[in-house]
Amino acid sequence: KYGNPSYQKDKVNTSEFNSGEEFEYAKYQIGDKTITILLGEQNREVKFYYKIYIENDKFPQKKHVQTEKEKKEEQRRMKEAKEIKENSF
Repeated sequence: KYGNPSYQKDKVNTSEFNSGEEFEYAKYQIGDKTITILLGEQNREVKFYYKIYIENDKFPQKKHVQTEKEKKEEQRRMKEAKEIKENSF
């Protein structure tokens, strides 16, 4: 819908993922907005995830830093998802 990205990583391989690390997969420049897609692996049990950041160059904002409460909530949700996945077979 928005055309080709200004940057895109070709052929992502699972060996490029390292636990706890993220890398930039694609970046779109649309007017004064930049859309960035990051891919990462949280840990070996909870495979892969993605994050999408939308930045407005006219009105730059601080990046949201997760609080300890938010981190614990995310870990709890990931653990529940893992348990559901393991118990569904």
